[in-house]
Amino acid sequence: MASFLMEHPSHNHVGDLLWSWRSLSLVPERDVRLWEEGKDLAGFVQAHDKYQLYQVHPARGGLLPEMLEWGLAHLGGEVGDQAFSDDAVKIAVLEQQGLTRSGEFVELLRPLEGPIPMPALPPGFVLRHFAGEQDIEPYVALHREVWSRWGPSTYSVESHRKLMALPGFEPELVPIVVAPDGAMAAYCICWLDPVNCVGGIEPLGTRPAYRRMGLGRATVLAACLTMQQRGMRTALVWGATHNAGAQRLYQSAGFRVARTLSNYITDRCA
Repeated sequence: MASFLMEHPSHNHVGDLLWSWRSLSLVPERDVRLWEEGKDLAGFVQAHDKYQLYQVHPARGGLLPEMLEWGLAHLGGEVGDQAFSDDAVKIAVLEQQGLTRSGEFVELLRPLEGPIPMPALPPGFVLRHFAGEQDIEPYVALHREVWSRWGPSTYSVESHRKLMALPGFEPELVPIVVAPDGAMAAYCICWLDPVNCVGGIEPLGTRPAYRRMGLGRATVLAACLTMQQRGMRTALVWGATHNAGAQRLYQSAGFRVARTLSNYITDRCA
């Protein structure tokens, strides 16, 4: 589906889809449905854990109600979805299916065709890439600690092994900041869309003990430099509107808010 994104931008970057497949409970044969016309893919829905991620060909927008109905039925009538605030057609479909607006994300973009500052780190900190097998357990511990502020993390060694096996995951696309004592302090994962030359960042975080030291900004800049070297022309990241600190971090690295993406949920998801 990535080939249409240049003319018809979507909130689903290839990295969004790949990152979602980290879940050990996701069963493709059960939770993913394809809509095809001949040999062409017209759309798909991934419905799992009360949320659906989908894409539909711009010329096949009439499939959207049917696709959403399948997702609702598959999830037992409880579903979360998203729509850009100016996408009146999709919003109308979501509202017709009984979904209501709840919360927002912003799309932040950064051009990669010009100069990018080099990452700056405090003395003793180093920047390197994910090194493979020996990094798995400390990396998972880092991720779990970073995201514990939003609730217990389900990320596990098994989740990360599953992610590593997906097409699109490359150790060189996972910058990590290491503290003087050898602890992993900050990280992110880059995902490349070579068709549209858009690189995505998902996820990104810094351990609580190492925040406000510029490590997050250094990680973002390292990611942008890597994506630029791999031929990407734009960097993309999503940020929740309630996370002002994260937005300031991205903006300090040259990102700017482009569009607003609203969450929609069924009443039974609330």
